[in-house]
Amino acid sequence: MCWNKVESQCKMVYSTPFINAEKPLDRKFIIQIIAEEFPDFPRVRIAATVDSCFKLFPTPVSRQKLLHFVQMNLR
Repeated sequence: MCWNKVESQCKMVYSTPFINAEKPLDRKFIIQIIAEEFPDFPRVRIAATVDSCFKLFPTPVSRQKLLHFVQMNLR
């Protein structure tokens, strides 16, 4: 379980350094990537954290900012 693995998977899925919350699949992929790497966290909690990041910051959000936000809120 490592955030570096999550970030590298996000780089493979998203060619741009920014993630746009307007596409439902973008949100779904982020939640799935984090949930697979951290199975101890409930998927609903991960989804709520990702959604709150997209509501708090204007889109598009950088990968690092999104992952840092989720990491800090899941601790």
